[in-house]
Amino acid sequence: LPPQSDPPEFAPPPSCRRPSKRHRRTRALMESAAQHTAMLSPRGRSPCTFYMLNADFVRKFAGKNMPFFQEIRDKFANDIVEVSLDYTNVVKGTYLETTLAVSHRWMQSEDPDPDGEQLKA
Repeated sequence: LPPQSDPPEFAPPPSCRRPSKRHRRTRALMESAAQHTAMLSPRGRSPCTFYMLNADFVRKFAGKNMPFFQEIRDKFANDIVEVSLDYTNVVKGTYLETTLAVSHRWMQSEDPDPDGEQLKA
């Protein structure tokens, strides 16, 4: 048999040689997400626990604005749901059909929603 020669070097066309800035940024974000997923996988860290309100409580709440968590905890304890979420399943979209988190900034330091606009949203 004749000796095999090395395959010729592949040289991509000039337009394909350097990834775009957007491509490099996307690749970096994906690599970062993969590292975080590996770090927080079930083999790694444990799930995070959150305290959420039952959606029916929010929908049917008759007040002008939502009370502070401490008040809800004291007066409406049955409407608080403890939920454990792990990062891997969040990234996979496992909770898309069962969990919705809404977070609003506080409008004032002493009252997060003085006009009830965030509750309406």
